[in-house]
Amino acid sequence: MKVISIFKKHSFDELAADFAHLFEVNCRQKLSDETLELWKGLYNQWVAEYQPQTTPYHIRIISRWEHCSPMCDMNCAVFEKRDLRGCGALFAHDSRNEYLNMSVGCDRDVKLTETELAAGLFFEMTYFPPDKELPFPFGRKKKS
Repeated sequence: MKVISIFKKHSFDELAADFAHLFEVNCRQKLSDETLELWKGLYNQWVAEYQPQTTPYHIRIISRWEHCSPMCDMNCAVFEKRDLRGCGALFAHDSRNEYLNMSVGCDRDVKLTETELAAGLFFEMTYFPPDKELPFPFGRKKKS
């Protein structure tokens, strides 16, 4: 299944609890309802703005996202055929549309519901966003 298919299948409201859990565990911050509404707006915007972009890459999930921060990319790698493309999906790709068009596979020992998978992929996209112009909290805080 492709990332965009998972995102279109599940509204942000369906994955909000899973996303908040990942954020709180990995970032050690509690999300307010107001901040969750910001994330929801971004999720909905990305789904609405999606333009298909072909890609030879796919994503392999090798472990859950909990406790992966600050290196959340270590559990989610991008592959081209059988070769590792890079450490993380978002370091190697500047295109959100390419990322959204990648198919996703989980190792057999990784147990995730579809909403946990959607939340984890969205967490990964917003932790290291392909769009470097995104303001915090939609990416890394810019150094002053």
